[in-house]
Formats: sequence, C-alpha cells, structure tokens
Amino acid sequence: MTGTSLADHYRRYALVIHLESAAVRVPHAYLRYPLAHRPEDLDQARQLDLLLGDLWQGHPNYVKLPGTADIEDKLAAAMSLMTGL
Repeated sequence: MTGTSLADHYRRYALVIHLESAAVRVPHAYLRYPLAHRPEDLDQARQLDLLLGDLWQGHPNYVKLPGTADIEDKLAAAMSLMTGL
C-alpha cells in the first residue's frame, strides 16, 4: 500500500521490542475497555499478537518479552534493552 518493502521497514528500527499481550499467557490479567485502552477481546488480542510477532520476527534485533500479569516488570525489561543499545 505504501510501496515500502518489509526490509525498508526493518531498516527504520535499530531494535524491535514485542511486548506480548497478557491475553496470550495470563488471560486473567488482560484488561480491555473501559478498564484499559484496548478494545480487543481475548481472541482478537491473541490473534493480533501472533500477527505482529510473525511480521517482526525477521528483524535482526527483534526481542519478544513474554506477557505477564506485572506490566512494570515487562516495562523494566524493555527499558533495559533500550539502554543497552
């Protein structure tokens, strides 16, 4: 649609951090609207997560952080990856 190749998209980013949705591993912790800003139900969230992983896994610096009930732990791990660049 944009005329940009996947390789072009990959070159735009030094690091791709995939914060796996809680819907995948800890569905009881997955919140959606109005409790959170996610409109997707569990099945939709899992499917989107799978599609995003499939798309970005070819990036040379792709890291997937597993979904957890504690978003603070996941964000700390992401910050550590970014500061290590």
